Amino acid sequence: MGARPYAQASGHRFDGSHTFDNHVKFLTYNAGLFDFKILGRSLIKPADWIEERFAALQPALEQLDADIVALQEVYEPRHKNLLMAGLSKTYPYASVSPMRGPSVVPASLMTLSKWPIVTQEFVRFAQMPLAEKLVDNKGFLVSSIHTPNGPLTVVNVHTTAGGTIHPEHPKTDRIRARQIEQLCQRVDLDRPVLFAGDFNCGSVSQGNYAQLLDAGYTDTWTKISPGDNGFTWEPTSILNVGGAHTKWGCPAQRIDLILLNQFAMASLPPTQVQRVFMDQNVRISDALSVTLSDHFGVLATLKANQRRWFQSRRSIQFIAPRLVDERGIRASSRDDIEDDPFERP
Repeated sequence: MGARPYAQASGHRFDGSHTFDNHVKFLTYNAGLFDFKILGRSLIKPADWIEERFAALQPALEQLDADIVALQEVYEPRHKNLLMAGLSKTYPYASVSPMRGPSVVPASLMTLSKWPIVTQEFVRFAQMPLAEKLVDNKGFLVSSIHTPNGPLTVVNVHTTAGGTIHPEHPKTDRIRARQIEQLCQRVDLDRPVLFAGDFNCGSVSQGNYAQLLDAGYTDTWTKISPGDNGFTWEPTSILNVGGAHTKWGCPAQRIDLILLNQFAMASLPPTQVQRVFMDQNVRISDALSVTLSDHFGVLATLKANQRRWFQSRRSIQFIAPRLVDERGIRASSRDDIEDDPFERP
């Protein structure tokens, strides 16, 4: 498949005059756009009314106006390209998981940023349930983002929900444990790191959740709102009623997380965290409106303790990505940068 045009976004210059209010707003959101089809017939579609909900996604993201957005379950290349083109003014930088892969369905991760994405890498999980290994392409997307406060490694994650196995079955937990182990071993921890995504653990599969905490990550939700359940998936949602997870008796759960390592906690501690996209405002008919997804989003506000403006003898010029193909978006290359913002003395 040939290259596809990407939204024509202008370069972004940090020359000391870039406005920055000392806060970073970060959103993680499972958009719930999975639809596995054979010969045009949907065989697996956890949440209905995909096109109606997708049409409402771009304006919802524009209105929320987060600085960095981690999306999961945006599978179709058409959806990815439409989002990138439509949001190019708000988010001129994007990294996207591969448009094609060893499984039937492409990976579903997108990270959108107002600030330059210097590098990106998608890593497929080595361990997955058989059904997911054949159909889905789960893993994590690592993006190095040049924020006004300094370099931030954003890892967009979607761990297993079990495929044809119950999400909280011991076998599923064991596979998810291996995925979390792979995730934690792969990421460089000597700089600020933010994990975000649908981890399919938290208030459920607490052993998996404990792995993340034991690896040195702080959950922004429990840091700010320790007494609030913060459920991000509810079986009573119109989009979930009648689905496999509801039929299996899965309880309401908080599984969409934003976590910070110790360096990120020191430089960008959370001051506020909230659920978003909870209203049933996507109109399907005169008698029916639904939420934007079968998940709720999580929005965290992080406050920079110290402004670390990158200054050099020359301003740093980043070129926005232009092309996207089956391998995903090309982040700004080293040749596009006059000076390396991550270079250490």
